[in-house]
Amino acid sequence: MSDRILAEALRRSGLRQELPHRTTRQDCGNAVEALLVYGYLNGLVSLEETVEQIAAAPDSPVEVFVQLIKTVVERIGGGKSDPE
Repeated sequence: MSDRILAEALRRSGLRQELPHRTTRQDCGNAVEALLVYGYLNGLVSLEETVEQIAAAPDSPVEVFVQLIKTVVERIGGGKSDPE
């Protein structure tokens, strides 16, 4: 995925401020990828759920990733696992 899209999604999600000020766009993209993989590996989001969200909004990938970021973060905080 484009680092530009992922970095913008991180900014719009409100989590960009959690990274150091001088973090590059590429590193922001890597952080988003790591967060989403963490969510998948820990059962916070399913592959099916992710694909459905991406397929539902093919023209706005930034917004899809904003929602995925927020979903994983909420589920980390809430301790939810085993997504439907």
